[in-house]
This record gives sequence, structure tokens and C-alpha cells, in this order.
Amino acid sequence: MKLHSILFIILSLILTNNRGYPQSQSSQEEKDWKEFNELKLLYYNTPEQEAKAKSPSLLVYKRYEDEVYSKRSVMAEKFMNNYPESKYYKEVLQWYLSAFFLPVFIRETIEKERLEILNAFYGPDKWKGADRFRRVLPINKSAMELWLEKGNKYVEKFLASNASPQDKFEIEQSLINRDVFIANRWFVGLERESLEEDFWEQFYQFYWESIYQRIEQLFYKYSELESMTHYANRFVKYVTDHSKVPSLRKYYWQRFYEFTNEKEHAKHKGISALQKVALDNLKALNTQDMNDNKAKSKALEMSFTAMDGTKVNLKNMRGKVVLIDFWSTYCPPCIKEMPHVKELYDKYKDNGFEVIGIIANGEESREQIMKIMEKTRATWPQRLDKASNVSVSYHSLYNINSLPTVWLLDKEGRIVDRNARGERLEPLIRKYLELD
Repeated sequence: MKLHSILFIILSLILTNNRGYPQSQSSQEEKDWKEFNELKLLYYNTPEQEAKAKSPSLLVYKRYEDEVYSKRSVMAEKFMNNYPESKYYKEVLQWYLSAFFLPVFIRETIEKERLEILNAFYGPDKWKGADRFRRVLPINKSAMELWLEKGNKYVEKFLASNASPQDKFEIEQSLINRDVFIANRWFVGLERESLEEDFWEQFYQFYWESIYQRIEQLFYKYSELESMTHYANRFVKYVTDHSKVPSLRKYYWQRFYEFTNEKEHAKHKGISALQKVALDNLKALNTQDMNDNKAKSKALEMSFTAMDGTKVNLKNMRGKVVLIDFWSTYCPPCIKEMPHVKELYDKYKDNGFEVIGIIANGEESREQIMKIMEKTRATWPQRLDKASNVSVSYHSLYNINSLPTVWLLDKEGRIVDRNARGERLEPLIRKYLELD
């Protein structure tokens, strides 16, 4: 259940028009809406269901997941069919297109030889080599095609309505997200060797080409919406993180920049905003390349406006030892470490020790972040890495894929440690402050 809880947090951030429960629950529509909200992420509520959800057999687990997600889809379809003019239609449709409502489409009957392979994924390490399991799993293609066709029709209906361009754009994003998830479902975890990066770069450039072209067409269609830039950021981060080929980041930002640089696009404010973001990312990536190539001698460059309005520029912090804490509100170990960092910050700040936080969250988490900072007494500058005015995500730029990640910079601004936390932090601070 832990994975589903994390995914729920992520999806709640993506569903930007979540209105919550209405005040009146009297009508049948309101009752059905309340029921939908109560059941949309229910995974099990009986001992028998829990046993399947926690089964040591990966096949049993996947069959149960298929059953749960299929029921969710049917529930969403029923609501949209019964209330085609509902003010909740958009939100239900977004859930319907999400990974939480996407069945696995496992065939009911499985031939003996295939079944023997699938049943071998059993025990505490049932997920070991699960990419092999996914490739062997028999898919009911006709059921999957029917489900996709239904989703497409619901989207077409919404796009033909009098909904705002922003709402229509978000639904079209959700449709692409659905297809990205399906495309990626059977390819996550493909084994590769360290010397195969060139091959995988070419593979994924070709693999994601149709999705990129759909996104480009989406930007043509909604060329006045500046919110497109955030979707471009998410696409580049998703592809790079899941393919584990960092060079794709520069490849796709270059593609976006070339697309927006065409003369006929200059007058559209959405595409102009996208061009700026693409250019900012390309500049940042070029700077990163310089840092990587001269890792021993090149100082890290980073500048931003913190949550409290403080202007932060690492160039102005030369001569000090700086701790850069990459964290997020959904990383308990990150938050647990903060009181310890605060203790060392108070102890050594007069000696030239500074701390800055880079948070993998956006504006929607501001209140929660403020509570965390107050509780941990973290008084140093914090950057919202996914704020609406952010062009370049440092988590994405520097491939920060696991948290906590804590860097320590020496007085020249060079990264001297990439895991500066816990008991080893204070000796590092003293070493680079030259106190020993």
C-alpha cells in the first residue's frame, strides 16, 4: 500500500482542478460523486482481498490489480455516462485516464508453458526480474483496444464541449499521459550494460518520437497557453528518468527550442514562454557539461530566488562552505535530518558555513513546507524546484533521482562530497572550513 500512497500524492498534484466535496450531498449525482471519491483509490477492504494484494505470487498480485483497476474504470464510466453534463466530469475523466484506472488486461486463460514461467515469480523476491514477467504476461488485446477506444470517445466529447482552452489542454495532456504510461509499462527495467548508452539513446529517441510529435501538435493547438511549459518539463524529466539516458535531456530541449524558434511561432505567448524555458535548460545543461568535464577545478553555478524572496547565487558564496540539501515533502528521512543540520548550521555559520534547500515541490506544497521549516527550525533559503516561475529544475538538471541527496561545496564552490549527511557531516564541515 505504500507505493499506492506515494502515487496518490503525485497524482493529486497533477489533478489541478480538484474541487473537493461540494457542500450539498442531497442529489443522486452528489451521492454518486461522494461514492466515487470514497472508492477511487480503495485497494482492498476484506481479508480475502488483502491476501491477494499481498500475495507472494506476482501473478496472483497482478490478477488482483487487474480486477481492482477494471472496477475503477467501470465506476468512472458509469458516472460519466449517467452525468454527461456534470461539473465533476473533467475530474472523473482525468482519473479514468490515469495509471490508477488502467487495467492490466491479463488474458483469462494462460497456456501451460507460459503459466509455468509466470508462477516462478513467487516468494519474498517475487519482483526480481519482473521485466521478464511483463514480457511473458499474455495480454487481452481486444479488451485493451476497447478500453482505449472508450477513453478516446470520452475525450472527444469533452473537447467538443464549451470547456475552457485550459481545461481542454489538461485533458489532452491526460490522454497523452495515458499512452505514455502504456508505452512504458512493458519496457521499465530492461537490462543494459554500461557501454550501451549510445544504443539506448538511439532506441529511446525513436521509441518516444510519436509521443513527442503529439506534444508538438498540442503546442500548436494551444499556442497561447503558457502552462504548456510545465508539461514540456514533465515530459523531458519522465523520458530521461525512465530511460536512464541523461543525454536525452539535451536532445529533447534542443528539439523544443528548434520547434519554438520558427518565425510563425514568435507571436504566440505560450510558445514564446516554451522557447525561453528550452533555452534556459540548454544553457544550464551546457554549464553542467562544463562542470562535469572540469569536475576537479570548476565551481558549481546556481542562482535562484528563494521562497522568502532572498536572492541566492553561489558565486556570491565563494569563500564559504555550502551544504546543498535536495529534498521533498514526501521524503521522511530528509525531514528527519533537518534538526541535525540546524544544529550544525548554528554551530558553524559564524565560521562561514551556509545551507540552501532545493525542494522537489511546487506552489501547492508551500503551506506544508512552511510547517516543516517551522517544526525543524530550518532558517536557510529554500527553493521550490517546481514553482510556476521556474524554468530549470535542479533535481532534473543534476539527475537527482533519489532522496535524500546532500552535496557539500568547498570554499571554491566545488562539489567535494555528494552524501554529506548523518554522523559524517560535521567532520566534513570542519575539514573544509579548515578548523582541524
